[in-house]
Amino acid sequence: MSDLKQIWGNIFEFEWFRVDGVDVEDGAEVDFDQEYQIQYHWETDASVSAGDTASLELPKCVLEWSNTPNQNITLRDGTVVGTFTINNGVLEFTFNENIEGDGVQEGYVGFKLNFDRESSLKNGNKKLTLIVMVIET
Repeated sequence: MSDLKQIWGNIFEFEWFRVDGVDVEDGAEVDFDQEYQIQYHWETDASVSAGDTASLELPKCVLEWSNTPNQNITLRDGTVVGTFTINNGVLEFTFNENIEGDGVQEGYVGFKLNFDRESSLKNGNKKLTLIVMVIET
């Protein structure tokens, strides 16, 4: 097993942002009482080892969760390759020994979120407008 390390570079790519299962359009106004869904695609290479971590800072305008329970990172075939948690606005993956191997490992992580009315509107704004972008690489 290698020394623990933070995976440098972004393994996460924005996949979609929805409300009630429908994609949110660019320029849509936020409904602070509505629950939204977000999903990211993640992908690693063969250099990832058990204990390695990867993190993604979530948008500042969403309600921050603190110390969410660990959730399994599960591949399509049912293999659990680690756990993820969200704490103080940061999504963090911690991989286990099942991530190790010759092939690229990939999957999706998605969760529900709400917008933080107080922090979003603290400058006297009455509306929050979303800019939703999918960047093709």
